[in-house]
Amino acid sequence: CEIEKVKASRFLADAIPVRDEPAIEAALKLVRKEFHDARHHGWAWRLGAGGARFRSSDDGEPGGSAGKPILQQIEARELSDVLVVVT
Repeated sequence: CEIEKVKASRFLADAIPVRDEPAIEAALKLVRKEFHDARHHGWAWRLGAGGARFRSSDDGEPGGSAGKPILQQIEARELSDVLVVVT
């Protein structure tokens, strides 16, 4: 878990290896439970050879401000079978 402070906010980033969508849902549930008092859990994931399957969510943040940039970083590093959550 990586922690960064920006102004009065604290951001935690978790990169979690995953193999399928049920594993993604389970990991998201654990992060939300651990940080239940957080306002948002922006996330993105890529699965499969070449990251053929992917999804992202801003989780209530302004549209395109959380999930998309997370996914772009995953893609830039050519990662797959990973979930990144920024709390």
